[in-house]
Amino acid sequence: MPKLFVGIPVSEEYEARLNSMVETLRGRLRSRVSWTKPGKWHVTLQFLGKVDEEKVDEIRDALRLIEFLDFPMRAGSLEYIPNVHGPRILWMDIKEGAETCIELAEAVEEVMAAFDFKQNENFKPHLTLGRVKQIEGGDDFGVACAGLLQAWPVLQVESFCLYKSEQTAEGHIYTVVEEFPLWMDSGLIPIR
Repeated sequence: MPKLFVGIPVSEEYEARLNSMVETLRGRLRSRVSWTKPGKWHVTLQFLGKVDEEKVDEIRDALRLIEFLDFPMRAGSLEYIPNVHGPRILWMDIKEGAETCIELAEAVEEVMAAFDFKQNENFKPHLTLGRVKQIEGGDDFGVACAGLLQAWPVLQVESFCLYKSEQTAEGHIYTVVEEFPLWMDSGLIPIR
């Protein structure tokens, strides 16, 4: 039974910048952190979980019904959940395009409602850097993250994807099941 989620892919430039941030933090922190690995960056719109194989085509058909305009998105600042003193998750928030991301997530939820998937509660678009498993050696996350903020380029969101997540000995592998183009504002035609 595949585990599925819907998300927005990011550009190679974003991948490179995010990977660089993770490598810097990995060198500054002694804490046990499950870092996001290269090639796995995305903004999750809805986590679907384990899905019966025979439902996958129906889910793809439902996602194809979404008509949504392409939009600009830009990463913003590094955030700590719940706080910098005892973080469980480190992530980059979405500064520009966050409201539009939320609207796209709501459109996904709407077409997925027929499948009884869990609703997004307090959805906030973001890019996860890592999940803190255990804080070690008096790590100060605020100090470790100092100087990492940067001016992020605008990323034009032209599609979203249905992903399959598979657990392996090396960690999770994400595979694009299908990519769904958004509509260009000029002329309202799907981006291909």
